[in-house]
This record gives sequence, C-alpha cells and structure tokens, in this order.
Amino acid sequence: MRSLSYCFLCLLTLSFTACQDVIILDLEESAQQTIVEADILSDAQRAEVRLSKSGGFYQSNDFEMVNGASITLSLNGQNYSFQSDNNGYYWADSLQIQAGDSAFMSISLPDGRQISAAATCPNSVLLDSLSYEEFSFPFGGQIGYRLYYHFQDPADTANYYRTKVWTNGEIEDNYILIEDELRDGDYLDLPFFGPPFEPEDSIQLQLISVNKAYYDYFEQVSEVSQSGASASVPYNPKGNWDDPSILGYFGIIHRHQLQIEMPQ
Repeated sequence: MRSLSYCFLCLLTLSFTACQDVIILDLEESAQQTIVEADILSDAQRAEVRLSKSGGFYQSNDFEMVNGASITLSLNGQNYSFQSDNNGYYWADSLQIQAGDSAFMSISLPDGRQISAAATCPNSVLLDSLSYEEFSFPFGGQIGYRLYYHFQDPADTANYYRTKVWTNGEIEDNYILIEDELRDGDYLDLPFFGPPFEPEDSIQLQLISVNKAYYDYFEQVSEVSQSGASASVPYNPKGNWDDPSILGYFGIIHRHQLQIEMPQ
C-alpha cells in the first residue's frame, strides 16, 4: 500500500472533499441497532445480505453478527430463499435479473420484526478502457502516473456509479461516487483522485453501476466519515428499509473491472 492515504467524494460536478485531521467527539453511547446490508450482484446473478448490530461511533468493525433471520427475494414473479453461514452472512444464487427489473426483499428478523425494501436494477455500464498520464514529482523529479478511466454514460436516464481501485492487489482507501446529472449521455474520461501511482504498479479499477438508494446511502456514509472543520455532526445514514430504526440499505449493482500496468 502506498504511504499516502486519501478520502474523496467525487461527483461529476467536480466538487471534492478531502479527509482532514481527526476530531474525537464526546458522544453518548446509543442502544444497539440492526444493520442490514443487502446487495443483488447483477453481474454474478447473486444476492448477498449481511446482518449485524451497531456499536459505538468509534468502535472497530468487529460488530456482533445476527443469525436466524429468514429472507425472501421476489424477482420477476419468482421467490428466492437464502442460505446462511451462521455468521451473519446470507446468500441466494442463480437469479435472473437485468436492467430495469424491480426486486422486493422481505426479512423476518430474530427479534420478530418484519422489514422490507424495493429496488430497481440499474443499467449495466462497462468500462471502455484505462489509461495513464506521466508526470514528475516536485522537488526531485521522481516519475509518477495518474490513472484515468473511460466509459459511455447511457443517455436519457439517471445513472449512478461507485469506483474501487486495487494497487498491486491491495484496495485503495479512496471513496468515490459519481452521478451523471450534468453529464447525461456523455462519453466520460475521468481521473482517479488519489496519490500518484509508481512505476510497475499493477492497477485494477472496478466501475460499479448502482441504484439510487445505494448511491444515496453511501453518499451519507461518505459525509459522516469526513473529519475536520467542514465535517458534519455524526448521524445515522438513512437507507431504504421500511423500518426507520434499521440501518443499512437494499441495493442492486453491476460490476465491471479492467487492469493496467504502469511502465517501468
């Protein structure tokens, strides 16, 4: 992993927010809440659900997992049931879903609550190519590379994206969301914002097409994760479950990735 760590929220309006100094707030501990993170992976025709309990604001990600839930997915007139690994992870395979399809998920939680949410499958947008631009670092002239990714945004429809990048097999910390409100139907040539890449780095970029509920939820997560003078007061991001006490989201995503090698 490279030594510099950046955190960006990138919209196509080209407004960016960078991580600043961490501020520790004196927050009261709240009661545990149930977190439901549900994804349909249209590229894999698979649904995955993770159930857990929330912890304190500064607690690590080692949260209590929730077992014993019953999950049903309704899609194109067919109902799918879920398997579980008894560690808070549930899945269903062999789905049949494509862009424009609507899905409905209902969950019976172990505490007796019934929750549900609906989502629509987004367009499956594919990367066209990756490219790089060489430049020299100031104060020494060391060579580095900026990464660009290129794809065609479908016209006449709202599209939302998230990108992930791995450098030499390690995922980058950058958090990037994109929406096409001002660039609908354009061919997009976008830079990956973060520290420059080094010679011989192997870069993998994943473009994730997402539904609006997924985008809205992670936009809030990004806002809450910011720190410094411009940071918001911590709050619980609102998802699309019909029970407002439930944290998390129900999203449908399509992933496509390409790889590029930086020159020597």
